[in-house]
Amino acid sequence: MSTKPTNETIMDDRFESAPPIARKADLAQLLARLKGFTSSQLDYFQALAGDNPLLKYPAARITSQFLNDLEALERATVQRQPDAPAAYHEILELTDQLAYRALLPAAAWLPEHVTAITYIHKAPMARVVPYAPVALVGIPYTVYSSRSTNALEPRSNAAPLVWRDLLALPHEVGHYVFWHARVPVAEGSTERKPLFVLLTERLEAKSFATNPDTRRWLEEIFADVYGCVLGGPIIALAAQDLQLNRSLGEFTTDDAEHPIPYFRPRIYQQVLDKYFQAKYGDPVRARWEQAVLKRPYVPRIFDGDRVHPLNETRITGELETIVEEIRQVLYDLPDFHTLNRDEVLWPRKTALGMPTGDINAWLAARFEAQLDEFRKDASGANNPPLLSTDPLADTAWQDLRQRFRDDAKQARAAGMVFESTLSGLTADQVAELWAGGWATEGPDTNWP
Repeated sequence: MSTKPTNETIMDDRFESAPPIARKADLAQLLARLKGFTSSQLDYFQALAGDNPLLKYPAARITSQFLNDLEALERATVQRQPDAPAAYHEILELTDQLAYRALLPAAAWLPEHVTAITYIHKAPMARVVPYAPVALVGIPYTVYSSRSTNALEPRSNAAPLVWRDLLALPHEVGHYVFWHARVPVAEGSTERKPLFVLLTERLEAKSFATNPDTRRWLEEIFADVYGCVLGGPIIALAAQDLQLNRSLGEFTTDDAEHPIPYFRPRIYQQVLDKYFQAKYGDPVRARWEQAVLKRPYVPRIFDGDRVHPLNETRITGELETIVEEIRQVLYDLPDFHTLNRDEVLWPRKTALGMPTGDINAWLAARFEAQLDEFRKDASGANNPPLLSTDPLADTAWQDLRQRFRDDAKQARAAGMVFESTLSGLTADQVAELWAGGWATEGPDTNWP
């Protein structure tokens, strides 16, 4: 008698949640698609496993990813229940709209009828969802903190974390765009390739050093650039503060995923210099330079147990090259090159005006004023529901897995490196497990 585990052990209907107060159909469809997709993945690897221990790992990894997505959907559902705090309902209505607005500039590259669903979580995080055209984004619980009675009412004395948490949204949406956008292979061409493949190809053609290889940070750099084009100087300030919260060791540590904190604000500064007038970029640059002078500085990079010399000139130059390549690709996106300049587009296109006094207070007030305008017409973005609520057939999952294999083949040819722990699997098996980026984010992922 076979002892092969059955998918029902993690697909039991007990995981079904009570009907949410809002977006019921979308969340139910997402759960159904998650279950169907996970079952398809498990069936594939369980049929191959036999006595090969290397093929038992994928089942454990898939189960972990399923549970991670399930947790996100459970939060999104429970937080919309009638007995959830009223502020949760208001926050999620607002953040759903803000996240959807952050998708709109890339709409020409994204699946038709893409939508956004947010949930309140311990940290900002974008779930890579390959089984539905949905940007599923977590927003920190600190967005709920405010000195005013209602966390979403105008609040001149609100805690800075409130608006900084909202500013995490365009960055997290940038992760969705990185994995899901498909761009023309040439101007005027109808043939398209994944955005992450195109960027990898362009960077592979250039010379980069090791220790560290800055191309490892490509996804995070893209999300930084995308978020800064939308959020402007206020999101650059929030990024500075995030890095300044690091310990002495963390400040120059390379985690192989995120840009080293000491260098990361320079990504935002380069975007400000390209997209905004100097009257907005210069105060942000001066603020960072003054803040860095107050911190102890150790000119070395920590990489696990190894320590490398910190070559500031080289790393800065490579970051500038990566940011410029991303900027040029985004420039080709219809209308993206016209974003901002002397304005803030997200959440509303509004002229900034000349900053006076403390730039922190001025930008916080400017963003708060924009949110006040946005709240008056929160439905204006028309965040659409999922197009279809029909379950996908087995053939649809097979077609999706074939797309993963095709994309992975292009990515490898472009020089993209896949997870080293999968060295015992075939190329197609690695592509199945990678699942279009699904396996790049998980419970142990660093943020943001």
